[in-house]
Amino acid sequence: MRARIRYNQGMSLISVMVAMVLVAMVAAVFASSFQVALNSCKIVGNTSQALSIAQHKIDQMRAVGYGRLNYSDLQSAGIIDANPSTQPYSFQGVESLNTYYPAPTGTITITQPEADVAMVTVYVSWSGNQKVQGNITLKALIVRD
Repeated sequence: MRARIRYNQGMSLISVMVAMVLVAMVAAVFASSFQVALNSCKIVGNTSQALSIAQHKIDQMRAVGYGRLNYSDLQSAGIIDANPSTQPYSFQGVESLNTYYPAPTGTITITQPEADVAMVTVYVSWSGNQKVQGNITLKALIVRD
């Protein structure tokens, strides 16, 4: 007589349950990393926007020129807000920073480290919860032509 060989026709209940647990674990890891990715995208977007705004301010001041880096000329050119009239100058209103950020601050400080050279410091910050707060500082030298 020949011995019968028996083949498994399907999966056992235990192997199905193990597979379901593994799939659930992978889904949980994906779900938690998805939220981290969303937060990272928001932070990168805010930082990129702030860099763009700060660079725009520096470009505006370079266009105005070294000789006109004072309150009245910057304010009439639409680069800074009317208040405050002393440094650091604000540009929250002229750039409508509150449409981009919660509780924004945008300031410009101009110093003269040596003759015929002005150092412009542009500072943009925003606050809120820890996931959406940040700040950017750009500095540029503008020389007399």
